[in-house]
Amino acid sequence: LVQAQADSPARVVEAAAEALGGKARIQAVRSITIAGYGQIGNQNGGGNIDANPSAPQKLVNIGGAVRNIDLANGRMRLTQTQTHDFVFAYERNMRGIRVDQRLDGDIAFNIGANGRPQRLGEGAVRGRRLEMLNNPISLVRAALDPAAKLSNLRTDRATGTQVVTVTTAKGDVLEVAFNATTKLPAWVSWVQPDPNLGEVT
Repeated sequence: LVQAQADSPARVVEAAAEALGGKARIQAVRSITIAGYGQIGNQNGGGNIDANPSAPQKLVNIGGAVRNIDLANGRMRLTQTQTHDFVFAYERNMRGIRVDQRLDGDIAFNIGANGRPQRLGEGAVRGRRLEMLNNPISLVRAALDPAAKLSNLRTDRATGTQVVTVTTAKGDVLEVAFNATTKLPAWVSWVQPDPNLGEVT
């Protein structure tokens, strides 16, 4: 058994696991359900209603959002209602669109309004796989996986966080920051393809 060095990426992840209740408890988690609501900026946050820089954004209200993550089987489902909140949105969008997005292993699909599944490409598979890691438990659990690679430990001087590059067992690369005091994950980021912008972080 190799012990992690005090200043190694592995030790930073192990300290986060302890702060979250312990490695054994994290690895025992089978599923997570996250429920909530909020707003997102239309067009990835770049859609003001006119060219004036102080114009309001084209906001989309998110209601009844529920994300179910099946960690044991690599599955995820996100259901929510998206209501566009700007005056010239399509009428159907202003009434609300029900979204049902799913991932089952290496298959990503949406359930349409007609109840039929529509399969999506590899970009959606990767994006949804990464979205499954956008919470502290599943993120640290993935970093603890023996097949994951941890590297590039550094300190972000602006925030004082310790940042580690995590390459998951599936080969996805994330930058994860950990609070130096609490040891808890502070933020996570990754780069993925976007149909409009090419790539987004």
